Amino acid sequence: FRDEPGIGKRMQVTAPISHGSSGSPVVNMQGFVVGVITSTIESGQNLNFAAPMDMISAMKTHEALSFDAWAARERAAMLNSPDGLYKLALRAYNKDENAESERMCEKALVKNPTSSKTWILLSYVESALGKNAASINSAEQAVKADSSNAPTWEALGIAYKQSKRYQEAIICYKRALLLD
Repeated sequence: FRDEPGIGKRMQVTAPISHGSSGSPVVNMQGFVVGVITSTIESGQNLNFAAPMDMISAMKTHEALSFDAWAARERAAMLNSPDGLYKLALRAYNKDENAESERMCEKALVKNPTSSKTWILLSYVESALGKNAASINSAEQAVKADSSNAPTWEALGIAYKQSKRYQEAIICYKRALLLD
């Protein structure tokens, strides 16, 4: 047994373990399950690890869910938290679904109006949608929420640049560089 900081007690198993065997039972000579395979270190010779049964049996059990049911539950949880809404907005933005990203940002900001990262993302989304004045306003809100954060000043610089307000953009970029 090894006690791993942050993980807890783990069993080292000397039997060879095939790739993809995580979750397989480890049985003793009497046929009783004494652990569950968790990991292997491929660079070492037979360095395979299992969670002991006392650790497994102490875990909370949950009702079995289909993947679709689990995904629906996770999405519902995300829709109820500002960080979850931010993640959904970022995911939509990365897929060029800017209208959806804008909607998620706005919902997140209702729940947490001082989130500079959400204001920054909303500024980028509005810029992508051609809403330059709104993009500047959102970036200004980001700076108002956290003026000591270089990315907020960078976002405001980008918003000013999109509106061809170059002198203001330069000032913002300089502030960002001083903070970085």
